[in-house]
Amino acid sequence: MYNKKVDKSSDSKAEQKITSKRVIVTSFMVDLSDVVLSFIITILSGSVVMLTQVLEGVSDLAASGLLMIGFNRSLQKEDKTHPFGYGKEIYFWSFLAAIIMFGLTSTLSFYFGWQRFFIRSR
Repeated sequence: MYNKKVDKSSDSKAEQKITSKRVIVTSFMVDLSDVVLSFIITILSGSVVMLTQVLEGVSDLAASGLLMIGFNRSLQKEDKTHPFGYGKEIYFWSFLAAIIMFGLTSTLSFYFGWQRFFIRSR
């Protein structure tokens, strides 16, 4: 009764291959839509919190873009200057993306919080 076998070969459309490139492109598109919608809400509400959300989205978008660059560069074939190929280059771009995500978001969020707290608008 509970040992029913499922034939997976007949349902090939349900099984789509999830690749690294597909994940990175999907992340980029989600980040882009997040930035656009957050920016619209920031304009309508004038909220500083939403502004920091936009900045966080921009840093995520930049990180996804850097990951796309790194992924594409890591697929290059070996040549004379790189006899082992470019496969490890994805780690450099991932590190750069992490620094941007942390540095840009925290710095700008701190700056706008400082502005809001210590320099009050009239």
